[in-house]
Amino acid sequence: MIDYIDAVVPMKHEDVIRNGFKTITKKDGSTSESNYPIRIFGRNGSSIQVQSVDNEHIRIIGNLAMFIQGQNVYGTDNLLRLGCKAFAEIAELLGVKPTKENRRQWRAGDFQVNTLDVTYNFNLGSQPNVRNWLNQAAVSLGSGKQVIEMYRSYGTPDIESIYLGKKSTFISVKFYNKYLQLSRGAKNRRKIKEGGPILKELVDSTKGLLRCEIRFHKLYLKKYELTMARDLDPKILRKHFYGKLKKIHIGPSTILPVEDIQGLTPLSHRLAYQLWIKGGDVKHEMAESTFLRAHKKLLTFGVDIGTPFVEGVCGSTLRSYLVRSNVAVVPDFLVGTPWYYKPGSGKNVHANASQQTLSS
Repeated sequence: MIDYIDAVVPMKHEDVIRNGFKTITKKDGSTSESNYPIRIFGRNGSSIQVQSVDNEHIRIIGNLAMFIQGQNVYGTDNLLRLGCKAFAEIAELLGVKPTKENRRQWRAGDFQVNTLDVTYNFNLGSQPNVRNWLNQAAVSLGSGKQVIEMYRSYGTPDIESIYLGKKSTFISVKFYNKYLQLSRGAKNRRKIKEGGPILKELVDSTKGLLRCEIRFHKLYLKKYELTMARDLDPKILRKHFYGKLKKIHIGPSTILPVEDIQGLTPLSHRLAYQLWIKGGDVKHEMAESTFLRAHKKLLTFGVDIGTPFVEGVCGSTLRSYLVRSNVAVVPDFLVGTPWYYKPGSGKNVHANASQQTLSS
């Protein structure tokens, strides 16, 4: 789905939209004024930032789906339809009246996109499988020159999120545990409680979902001539999303081939692997020094015997879960409610699995 966006949108307005401003002095001595954004609030306490570029354009920064739905687990990758709905709501909240030409420009995709996040949820079946996928990917994932950063869940040894090129100004990737992101902390728990049964059911439905988010920065969009919204149709978005995924080395299967197992030396390394594959607690069954040596050796195969073996994930390669057929579909309980916007006939209709995209 379309997640975070930074866009400059045609929207005629008289009064300057800003929360203060700063004066920028250029090298040639000339000056220009840059406005600070204001924050406006949408559904379920979500917000988005807006500011005047000039009296004909505003800059919009944030998550359009979250703004109009109040959730960003499921949404749409139809940027033009999503934009039309969100921009109309933003204009109403700002008290401005876009012209007919402005609305035609929104529908035609005649607005500039500086940054765009595209996100999919891959169904791994259970929360233990999601945790294990991230733990296994943490020891085997690679992506050329991009820096890899990993963050653990608070108070546990589990990896919660993995970033590739987090500080990149071109393209970056994030894998993370969506359920933990939504359910942790008093603030989130309060939101879930206040959101009612649908929001609680939505959060519960994310337990088996691995989230993958790819951010296309301005330099990337400019290189591939995708800076205008009209060029960012769902087919193009999927092409660039999966194109980036293919370039990432995600590591081998954690079920080792027979020849690799037989080649493990010394024998204690082979025994450690076999104990782990049977669900044993390797760390406490072996001497610490023996465990540490076996642990280091097996990491070179993408196997972390320090984490529990989960058959549902370990039986296949990590990459095999990141396929289009495994993208989670929108749950029936969301369809037809204000919590889910599906462009189409103007009503919230259930799309087939191949059309589903998901947010971060």
